Amino acid sequence: MRWLRPLRLRIGPEGIAMRDFGATDLVFRWDQIAAVTVGPRPYTSERHLWLLV
Repeated sequence: MRWLRPLRLRIGPEGIAMRDFGATDLVFRWDQIAAVTVGPRPYTSERHLWLLV
């Protein structure tokens, strides 16, 4: 199994941006976001918390 690094997350006045290592930024502007929550991943039995946008 390959170990995956977590995404880099940036929250700022323009919105929420994430970057996978070796990839370009993916930006969600605030006017594109309906809700942001922190909780378990839906439909799984995982106990880790996720940022859900």
